[in-house]
Amino acid sequence: MLDPYRPLALSALAFCLFSATPSLAAECRVTADVNASVKSMTDNTAMEGHVSIHIRGQPTQAGKSQFDSWDQFKAAFTTWQSYPGPKGPKPAVCGTRAAESDCVPEGTLYPNGWPGARPSTCKQVNAAGACTQSTPFPAGEPIYLSFRYAKNSKGKWILNTAYPSLNSNCS
Repeated sequence: MLDPYRPLALSALAFCLFSATPSLAAECRVTADVNASVKSMTDNTAMEGHVSIHIRGQPTQAGKSQFDSWDQFKAAFTTWQSYPGPKGPKPAVCGTRAAESDCVPEGTLYPNGWPGARPSTCKQVNAAGACTQSTPFPAGEPIYLSFRYAKNSKGKWILNTAYPSLNSNCS
């Protein structure tokens, strides 16, 4: 004879499995831990992020694109955090995979064009990792902003890295 409670137990198990995942998911760009990871470059590094490698004047590697300053990065990210839509990319949702990313066209955030100095690509570094030769992004070329989120070693979602790109897929 079948256990009369078995269907109820299976239903309860299915409910738990299917309802748990969505409750963990949230737009990455607005979570408390992501916000904590972008308060400053020091905070980002302490939380295991590496946005600094994409900030002009910080140790980097040849081939890395760089924002002109932390303030330029922070302004772009803050603008993305408050972007209401409806045009532009759908914000990434954190909670179900190990990493997520947003690739945002500059026109979504800055309809009148990129503000301030254009980002650049570091072409050469010295032994200390300082960029010694860079090339600014060409005037008139659209800029895309990559914001990549990941879980750090403590299981917290952070802004792992962010960089400007000339590629529409943020590669």
